[in-house]
Order: sequence, then C-alpha cells, then structure tokens
Amino acid sequence: MTRNVEKAEPFRALRAKVAVADVHDVQAMRNVFRTGKRLFLLNPPAVPATDTDHAEKETVRQLLAALDGSGLEMIVAQSTYGAQPGDQLGDLNTLYELEQGLAAQSIPYSIIRAAYYMSNWDMVAEPARQDGIVPTMSPANLTTRCRSSAARTISRTCDAMPWGSTTRVSTSCSGAVWSAAPGRSVRSWSKDRSSISASATRPTGRPATARSTPPASG
Repeated sequence: MTRNVEKAEPFRALRAKVAVADVHDVQAMRNVFRTGKRLFLLNPPAVPATDTDHAEKETVRQLLAALDGSGLEMIVAQSTYGAQPGDQLGDLNTLYELEQGLAAQSIPYSIIRAAYYMSNWDMVAEPARQDGIVPTMSPANLTTRCRSSAARTISRTCDAMPWGSTTRVSTSCSGAVWSAAPGRSVRSWSKDRSSISASATRPTGRPATARSTPPASG
C-alpha cells in the first residue's frame, strides 16, 4: 500500500497488486484491508523534521481504527526489540502502543519484536567495497554464531516475562511466526558466519577487515 500513485507503477509492472491509500484516511485503509484476509502491519516512519513521537503515535491510532470492520482473519505486526511504555523513546514506545492496541481488539494477531535487520548492513557495504573496512559496534574479533547466541539471550529474557494467555513461539523457529501471515509454511534458516570480516568479504567480492568503534569515554 502506498499513498503515491507514481510509486505504485513500478510494482504493478512486476505484476504486484498495489493499493493507493493514505494512512490518515481510515476509511480508505479499511477498504484496502477488506480486499484481503491476512495483514502484515508496519507503522510508517514520520518525517524526521517533525515531532516524530506525536506523528507516529497518530498513525498507530489510524491503523488500529482501520482494523475495525476490516474482516481480516490474521494480523502480523512488526514491532521492535525492547518495546516499552513511555514518551520520546522512538520506536520503543510508539510500537508498544501498537502492541497494546492489537491486544485490545478481536482479530487474532502475532507480534514480531525484531532486533536488527540484515538490510542494515547495506550502510557498511560501500566502505567495505571501497576501503576494505567494516565499521561495527561489535568486537572486531566476533566469531560466534550470531543467530544461536541471540536465540539463547532472547530465550533467557522470555523466560522471565509474564506471558499470560499469549502464545509463545520458540526463538529457534521464527518461521512459525512468519507462517501466520501468508497462511502457508515459511522456513527460516541460517549459515555459519566465522566472523564479521568474512561476512562482508563474500558480498563485496574483496577482503574486508572489521574495525570496532570504541565506546565513548566518560
């Protein structure tokens, strides 16, 4: 879904179905939702020059309002790791309100609290390609299996949380969460990555060395 007709055309050229609607037009969004049964819900980012906290909370309210009477059978919402109540916390408090709003309505839903996207590595692809340097906040000699390590860390956190009636999906089976959206099986998989440097070397086609950014002093 997009509010810009021109941006819809390239996707239509790929034979994708594209709906044109503004996130602030509740009825227009509801009409779009009525054309499907399963929804992947992602709150759009606000313009950085504006009051992003206010603007993004407003779009959350509009999206939640559009769900009423939509006829949807399932919702999968993208949240963020560390979502929590508060103000001026960026995605943390904005997406927490989205989670709470979904919990207060009747359509079955799943929430994905993602910590980091592989696409975020795009920002370091160019320096890796040009200079052979990968800027990273992680230790330069990191050699663990990132997914396995993250799964153990998240599992420990999940074990301490009061889940109530919420259905918990194992962190080792993220595919189960994604399967809920399209209504068909989705597999998740990973490969060993011996180091950050090796991970950057493969896609850039040249040797790359990780350079760790030290924490600020004081």
